[in-house]
Amino acid sequence: MSKTYLTCLLAAAALTLAACAPPEPGEAVAFGDACDMVGERVQVTGYPVLPDEIEGDTVNLWVFELAPYEGEVLEVVLSIGDGKNEVGDVLDQFADEDLALTAGDGETVYTFGDEAKFSGDVKEGGTTGACILTNVLVE
Repeated sequence: MSKTYLTCLLAAAALTLAACAPPEPGEAVAFGDACDMVGERVQVTGYPVLPDEIEGDTVNLWVFELAPYEGEVLEVVLSIGDGKNEVGDVLDQFADEDLALTAGDGETVYTFGDEAKFSGDVKEGGTTGACILTNVLVE
């Protein structure tokens, strides 16, 4: 086996392991400053709310700054399921009270009206006109 081949194989393995690593906490920032930090990993505290529509197996959860439906809003992209950093299964028709959000520890569950911390990579876009956080850790 050549050195070059071995080096490429090790590099590919390292990238694969990094992609499978659990999300890490971000730098705590003021809620209103998060969308100015595109390309950075940040942590914000806010109140999660289910969006008006959910399609597929992910959800752009709306997170409000002050209380449900109060203050600025941004979005966090999460999978739907019952695992860590996921939004509990929601039916085609749902109400705010159906929100069940499992934190990264796999045990803490946030519901409508609860305040939670979200760390993620800031990207432009989103259905609300605000930024979105991807690769999200719910704390």
